[in-house]
Amino acid sequence: IHWWGIPRPSYPVLSTVAYDETRGKYFAVYTGSSDGVIGSSTDGINWSWKPFSYGSVSSFACGPERIIATALNPSIGWKLITSTDGESWSELNTSGWVGSSARYGNGKFVLLGSFTGSHSGASYSEDGEHWTELPDLPLSPYVSILDIVSGAGRWLVKTDDGGFISSVDLINWSILETGPHMNSLQRVIRAGSPSLFVAISREPGDSGEGIWTSPDGKSWSQAWSSPVGLTGIAWGGGRFVAVGSRCLIATSDDGAHWEVRRDADNYSNELIGVVYGGGRFVAAAQSNGLVFSSPDGITWDVASVNDLQSNEWAVSLAYGAERFVLGSMMTSLRTRSDGRIWHTTLGGQGREMHVIYGDQGFLAGSHNDSGHYWISPNTVHLR
Repeated sequence: IHWWGIPRPSYPVLSTVAYDETRGKYFAVYTGSSDGVIGSSTDGINWSWKPFSYGSVSSFACGPERIIATALNPSIGWKLITSTDGESWSELNTSGWVGSSARYGNGKFVLLGSFTGSHSGASYSEDGEHWTELPDLPLSPYVSILDIVSGAGRWLVKTDDGGFISSVDLINWSILETGPHMNSLQRVIRAGSPSLFVAISREPGDSGEGIWTSPDGKSWSQAWSSPVGLTGIAWGGGRFVAVGSRCLIATSDDGAHWEVRRDADNYSNELIGVVYGGGRFVAAAQSNGLVFSSPDGITWDVASVNDLQSNEWAVSLAYGAERFVLGSMMTSLRTRSDGRIWHTTLGGQGREMHVIYGDQGFLAGSHNDSGHYWISPNTVHLR
């Protein structure tokens, strides 16, 4: 209900926003044609801004002893910069590095890029100063790394041919068993009993798209071939719910066996996603202001966001603080505790409004030239 617009510096481009869990700080970088500012905040509302001359920042990698950021200045190229507190920044001696982003996990920093002038490849470091390039990875010729993530003591690399490779030590790598269409996966969750990974694919058809499952994140198999592309998946009340184009809704109790609960319509409207909260599933349609809600994923009611304009498509949906929040193309937010009747809480601010929920509350941002965003803490009483 209550949102605060955050005053922005007098620079046109917001290059990145990140949160450092170790230090409990948000970071944001605004840039202009030749310089910019970097800001830090402990609550997302009150910010401290300092001059910043390294260019736009593509990523922050936050370790316990230091933070590393990847910055690109058109006149000087890529730079690695570091800070111990997020306030004072200095350049690392990494001459010749070309890349795009940094990650931290499992006690190591990892850079996507190379010190030999190639955009492909990656390097790792335990202290952020001394770097070792990864050995030759089991990749096909002309295949590049798209991203690398860590979790449960393992590193996972996604490549631009839709493949995955995995390692526990960044030295020995193995190719994961994936289907021929894993590159079209949109979202992966881990839930169920017993717990397993369940992933959705947006592309329709019977050639490998739909629902994929894995018990360990390494070996994947297709559980269901959807008649339309899927856009969202959620777990709640002992059940998976997947939604997709043409307002399709399907459910599964085990992730392996799926049943369609609402057949796809004959018009081009899609459900942008589905969330579970307060004992209820809620899914929102992209257009026409339709919102579907269900206590069990099987029986669904249809409601309407009455004041949604004809050109105001829904783009994001979140649940937190006992409330559902819907963001739209016209940078407006609508809220409701039961997912049925919706109230406008922030409207007419720009273009797309995307919203997420975390420990500090809701954070909403608009995709427009002003770079504004809003925050609503979960301590506020929501009517």
